[in-house]
Amino acid sequence: MSYLKKYQNKHGFTSVVKDEEKGLKRAKFDILKLNNNEKYSSDTGKYEVAFVIISGEFNIEGKDFCFKGIKRGSIFTSKASAVYLPPKNEYRIESLSENLEIAVCSAPSKFDSILC
Repeated sequence: MSYLKKYQNKHGFTSVVKDEEKGLKRAKFDILKLNNNEKYSSDTGKYEVAFVIISGEFNIEGKDFCFKGIKRGSIFTSKASAVYLPPKNEYRIESLSENLEIAVCSAPSKFDSILC
C-alpha cells in the first residue's frame, strides 16, 4: 500500500486524509489556508483536534478560550506551535497574515466533554 497522498492544494478548508484512509484507522488530516483578516468557524464534534501552524499568524477563540498571535515563519525557520481542543467545542480562527496555513489533525474521542 502506498502512503503517498495527493490532494488539491486550494484556499480554505481541504480534507486530505479521511477516517480509515491510507492506513489511518483513527485519524483525519486536513489543511486550512486563509488570507489576511479571513475567518473560519467550525466545531470539533466527536473529535479531539490539534491545530498545528505551518506558516503565518492567527488567533483562535471559543466560548471559554482565546489564543492570540500564534505564528510561525515557515517549517524551515521556526519550531511548530499547536493548539489542542477536546470534543464538542466551537471555535473561530482569524488569520492575521497572508497565506496562513494550518494542519488540522483530528482523532475520534471516547470522551463526551467540553472545556470547563
